[in-house]
Amino acid sequence: MKHAVAIWTGDCESAEALDEYTNGTYDEEGEYVRSDFMKDTGIEWLDMDFMEIHYIQDEQGLKELLEYLRHDYSQDEAFRNQLPPEMDQALAAGNAVILLYGNDSLYGPVNEFLLRSTDADFSGEAAAFTIQTLVRYETPEK
Repeated sequence: MKHAVAIWTGDCESAEALDEYTNGTYDEEGEYVRSDFMKDTGIEWLDMDFMEIHYIQDEQGLKELLEYLRHDYSQDEAFRNQLPPEMDQALAAGNAVILLYGNDSLYGPVNEFLLRSTDADFSGEAAAFTIQTLVRYETPEK
């Protein structure tokens, strides 16, 4: 199975502001309005169940997030091996991190646009967040 994990960093005033930036809304007619994050990155649709947001309040929070990415986010060694060595510095550049996961599972694809994308696809000039890496890896089907 193919997997992709996109990792963005940025700055937010608060955890609530990060939540507001990443969550879409509905207009008066009940139509979905994309979040500012989706607009900034050019993402038309995503499965929010496969998105994580992390607001980092201090250095301990950063250490915990790095530990999580290296040991708990994915049990697959293939993911950990693809994390760039400069990830520590990249995540320290802001106080907020957005993780977006995609795969091509036998049960149906999830956020499959990530499997076809490159970092450049998400680097708009107005984006409040910067993509740090797009990790791709494969695992045996289960």
